[in-house]
Amino acid sequence: MSTKIWEAYIVKPDHDVWEVLWDIRRRAEKNVRKTLTKLYNELLEDAKRPPKARELFSTSEIPDLVDFGYLQASRYVQDQYRQTVGKSERSIWDMSVAVVVRRPSRGRYLLIPYPGSGLLNGSLAFLRRHKALADFHYQNQTDRPSNITAQAWEWRARTWEPLLDDDRWQDKLELSIVSVEGWFRIDPAWDLVRKQLKALP
Repeated sequence: MSTKIWEAYIVKPDHDVWEVLWDIRRRAEKNVRKTLTKLYNELLEDAKRPPKARELFSTSEIPDLVDFGYLQASRYVQDQYRQTVGKSERSIWDMSVAVVVRRPSRGRYLLIPYPGSGLLNGSLAFLRRHKALADFHYQNQTDRPSNITAQAWEWRARTWEPLLDDDRWQDKLELSIVSVEGWFRIDPAWDLVRKQLKALP
């Protein structure tokens, strides 16, 4: 069977997995809020343009742009995101973000990031530089990368292969960072409204 685990990490043995996951969630949510803040501001600017000059709104579902503010921008983005859930097509609104945790053996934890294919797909890029993680991707349909020793590659193969069985692949925990149900946790709209009100004379 062909195995392609393009991006994965192993938690280094001197780090507590729960502290690592807490740090990942906190940093990822900060990145998500930053991206959404930029998007909401761009939507507010786009809403001011004449209808034919707008670039960011779906032509099939242009919202009521009268008094369009941060809360309306949030609602619009949520609606676009919600429509992608369960679909196989990729789009900028594919914004579910999660990290899946697998345990191949006692005391060893593997992480696979799922940053979506949309506007938030850079929110987990910091994992590549995380001090508690080491690269642990694996593929069996190509030659091993030249920067990984044969012994290390074989260890990856022995670690991943038992997890690939249909029964074992279901054994995972998911750290959900962006989901439809948990949107309120990462949505910066109310903070932006409060900041806007404070700036009023």
